[in-house]
Amino acid sequence: MIIWLASYPKSGNTWCRAFLTTYLTGKADLDNMEGAPIAGARKMLDRRLGFPTAGLPHAEVEAWRPDAYLNLAEACRRNGRPAMIKVHDMWKMTPAGEPLFPIAATGRAVYIVRDPRDVCCSFAHHLGKPVEQLVGNLNQPGFALAVNGESTKQQVMQTLGTWSQHVESWLDWSGLYVYLIRYEDLKANEFRVWRGLIDYLGLEFDPDRLQQAVMGTQFAELQAKEKAKGFREASKVADAPFFRKGKAGGWREELNASQVSRIELQHLTVMKRLGYL
Repeated sequence: MIIWLASYPKSGNTWCRAFLTTYLTGKADLDNMEGAPIAGARKMLDRRLGFPTAGLPHAEVEAWRPDAYLNLAEACRRNGRPAMIKVHDMWKMTPAGEPLFPIAATGRAVYIVRDPRDVCCSFAHHLGKPVEQLVGNLNQPGFALAVNGESTKQQVMQTLGTWSQHVESWLDWSGLYVYLIRYEDLKANEFRVWRGLIDYLGLEFDPDRLQQAVMGTQFAELQAKEKAKGFREASKVADAPFFRKGKAGGWREELNASQVSRIELQHLTVMKRLGYL
């Protein structure tokens, strides 16, 4: 079965994957993390479908994607080991009217969420775009990744929707029991949050391994690893390192009053629900 590690981009998904990798293997190897490749990786989808998807319309590729995940889940059942898969798509129905992420292929689902004001700043640097543009993207129902350009060689289109739609799609629309991780709770108490994740995933608990994994994935450690060896998941157009600040509340130093107001007004309900207002 598949364990979905879902999030809106720049919300802590990589931190979660680095922790799980270190806990399971004893090594904080950024180039061989759990959760790779991403659910929208074209090579993985082509391999599971048995035909190339390049050149097909976005809607047709999306309609085929559930079959790829069912194929992957079957392979997991045969080898007796679940697959952890990173996801940035919102949960949605395909043009054929079936869940993009089939329940029959799903073992567990984890959703990592972060204050959208911080997401906006971090995502802007990741894409090398002005913060003002990302404020608009977070509020755009049709916002998607890998729609055109060089990125489509590596990934298929992934619909994000608005930040609020993304959150609600996984927590409310999917019909899945989702383990929710708030980035801010991680910053406050990593041991408590990661221990909860270990229990949710049914992993054997080992306090020494937990200690090692927490210390090995401190933000400063991840920054140092990227600086020393690079990080292949970093965007080629980014204007800052992938592991940039890792702060909660850093938006106060980067967003102007108008930008803050637009984000808060658009996402008022979900922000209140998650304790961000």
